[in-house]
Amino acid sequence: MNSRPSVQSSSWWKQHKSAVFIFALFILGIFLLLVSTVLHSYHQSIEPYLGKHLTEILGLFITELCITAFVGGIAAIFLSLPDVKHHLASTMSDLFSRGQIVDTISENSKRILSKEIVRSHIISKALEVDDALFDHFTNLSDNCLSMIHLYNHNWRHELTPYPNKDEFLIYSVSRDFTIKLSHLNKPSKFDTPFFQIISIQYYLDIKDEEFLLHFSANIGDINFTRDDVSIKKEIIHEMPHIGFEFNKSINLYRDTTAKFSYKIAYPKKEKGVTLILTIDALSMLA
Repeated sequence: MNSRPSVQSSSWWKQHKSAVFIFALFILGIFLLLVSTVLHSYHQSIEPYLGKHLTEILGLFITELCITAFVGGIAAIFLSLPDVKHHLASTMSDLFSRGQIVDTISENSKRILSKEIVRSHIISKALEVDDALFDHFTNLSDNCLSMIHLYNHNWRHELTPYPNKDEFLIYSVSRDFTIKLSHLNKPSKFDTPFFQIISIQYYLDIKDEEFLLHFSANIGDINFTRDDVSIKKEIIHEMPHIGFEFNKSINLYRDTTAKFSYKIAYPKKEKGVTLILTIDALSMLA
């Protein structure tokens, strides 16, 4: 029952605290002016109690405080004018946009400023910005903007007969894309976690060289071959699997192109393939 008056009083204070502050400055200035006038008018009567030097210092100090209060009130009125506020906001936004202020403020101030900017964008639809959700999306956007970007991603694949092995086909894949890193500090590290796993019920009968027939990767001026790929055979959930993995970390200094191509043995459906899985970070970045 008593919550509504407190909310109303809090809202009133937020709306009028600037005016109350300006009024208090002028009242303080008038009070100090009166005290200073009394000291100057009755300094001869006060000097026997405080001494001549202390009376003069006290009178000068109170006069300075009086001037400061009046100047503060006038400045507060001046800064509250709409035209002045608009000009100051425009000047501050120019300084922030040119990076002359943002680089000098603390990380916590940057976070508060960023949160207020986001709040101003959604104020018509949301009452507030959730801190945990804001931090999550801020970290996500920071990571996306500070990582390598892939463009023009092309993926071509086909199935052809496997010579002398009727139970298999040849699965040929060719991929190319552009690696963009002009927005990053140099050198930039490009990681290529890439693997393909195929579940084959009788994979023990196929040799490594019969499974992976060809592999090549060209990243800028750097070339990789089948010797840079590892073949893996393992049991996963009681099912036999065979696959290959290519994982390299490369330092790049400029935007470049990359090409991947490989050929693997692909079991025909009627021969017992249970799972075909291709996972790589390249598709996630593209």
